[in-house]
Amino acid sequence: MANTSTALNIVPHSLILSVGNEVLSTNLEYGAMDRMGEIICERKRAKYIRANINLPIIDENSFVHNFWNHVNEKTEVISAAFIL
Repeated sequence: MANTSTALNIVPHSLILSVGNEVLSTNLEYGAMDRMGEIICERKRAKYIRANINLPIIDENSFVHNFWNHVNEKTEVISAAFIL
């Protein structure tokens, strides 16, 4: 029987990534999704990047600036399913 985990796996497994692409996430990612990101990037020889987000988030501008600081020309996917 399909469940939420099945649904959450469909999109990441269908991503088209090339060698050297980057997937940007954070250190706040749900554990199963974080591990899946690592595995998918490893298989496709892409790089899995975790932006370090400090808690508590006091200032949304600082959060956005910190997160977007990790985006570059190699960033192909942004995965932001934060569990707070």
